[in-house]
Amino acid sequence: MNELSRRAMLGAGATAAALVGGAALNAAVITAAKAAESDPIFAAIESYRRAYAFHEDCLVKADADGVAECETDRLQCLGSEAELDAIDALLQTAPTTSGGALALVQLLKNEGDLPMETRTTLGNSFYNDDAIAFLSSIETFLRGRQS
Repeated sequence: MNELSRRAMLGAGATAAALVGGAALNAAVITAAKAAESDPIFAAIESYRRAYAFHEDCLVKADADGVAECETDRLQCLGSEAELDAIDALLQTAPTTSGGALALVQLLKNEGDLPMETRTTLGNSFYNDDAIAFLSSIETFLRGRQS
């Protein structure tokens, strides 16, 4: 079978699948996609997660055998600065949808999602039982608004 006919068959199959499956699209997925496009907090959260991953990569590289001490310090600072800049940007970004507010609350509430350095920046006292209860009540409210 030549490449053109395989492409035509794949295209026809995709069209048929879209027609059959189109009726079954989940409205929540469409709503979430639209919210992600319109609410800047989703981009800020994603940027924070990328910066966190970059920081983790820097720490792994800094701990590798044979890395000079000055390079270790540079990598640790580079990763830390990227993460701290991203958390600052995140905290200065206001959600514009209840879905965005919920995503931000869930990120802040889940202490395990944030490294110690970020928790220190926010203030370790932020993560006491009262603060977690407060964030949980906001989360419950926002979930109700999405229904």
